Amino acid sequence: MKINNYKLNIQKAFSNHFHPGDTFIVGVSGGVDSMTLMYVLNKLKTYHFIIVTIDHGMRKSSSDDAEFVQKEAKKLGFRCFVKKVKVPSIAKQQRKGMEEAARDLRYEIFKKYQKKLDAKAIITAHHQDDQIETILFHLLRGSDLHGLIGMKVLNEHQVFRPLLSIEKKEIIVFAKKHKIPWREDHTNQEIDLTRNLIRHNIATEYPHALLLQMSIQAQKTIGIMDEWVHQWIKKFCTIEKKKLTFHKKIFKTLPLYLQFYLLHHFTKHYLHIHHLSFSWLSGIYQWIVNVKSTGNYTYQHRIIYAYKKGMIILFHRK
Repeated sequence: MKINNYKLNIQKAFSNHFHPGDTFIVGVSGGVDSMTLMYVLNKLKTYHFIIVTIDHGMRKSSSDDAEFVQKEAKKLGFRCFVKKVKVPSIAKQQRKGMEEAARDLRYEIFKKYQKKLDAKAIITAHHQDDQIETILFHLLRGSDLHGLIGMKVLNEHQVFRPLLSIEKKEIIVFAKKHKIPWREDHTNQEIDLTRNLIRHNIATEYPHALLLQMSIQAQKTIGIMDEWVHQWIKKFCTIEKKKLTFHKKIFKTLPLYLQFYLLHHFTKHYLHIHHLSFSWLSGIYQWIVNVKSTGNYTYQHRIIYAYKKGMIILFHRK
């Protein structure tokens, strides 16, 4: 793909959501995806981009990766911030897997820079292959319809992914053609991590076009369902003092799939608990349909649902 084609595709993605003069935080790791993104963004002169790279301490070479990004960003005329953290020790403290801890910390750092520098959004280099892996990952976790959506080009957390429609192989060809330097992330070659297992052993067996079409249809369906949810809440729910209340009997008259959809919506948007698995939602559902006396449903030592005199009470708090 020619540089002008890349520029036009990405320029269109920007113009659909932002305005000339807007400032962005760009996460760059030093890999081929983010280095190519940084190279192309340098051609868009109507926006302001600030590079943030993280020395995560997961490999001996991580400090070299950060130094490399800083050097290349400077060549292109970008401001670049380097944040040094120790993901292994943080993962241990928080009792998280290494990848989960790294991802959470990465976005936490990006968000801090976004707020500090008054940036409109955080830009990442996720591409179409990442989208396929995300959808498959959600399906393997037993996710519901929402899992089919995968990642959005611009999500509710103001994370912007302008390369989401471009395949990884296109990015590599483009980078080689334009002599864009990058550093290889050797963890991408390992298959003992769930994501990389999907990447190397499962994603290659699935028809990508079909999965992407399913994702588009899921987005349309969820749009219709969300409108129904808003109407149901207005008609049957009471919201006061940070609590959302609805009648158990009315809830149980709904078809099973709508009951689950409501629970997903409530738990995600009112309780702010994300990454819900189907089995986790099933636990909430079973509690609601079986509870007969005053009681609570807790999540990580926090009460999120309660039952009293025929009413389900959802504790609406951040």
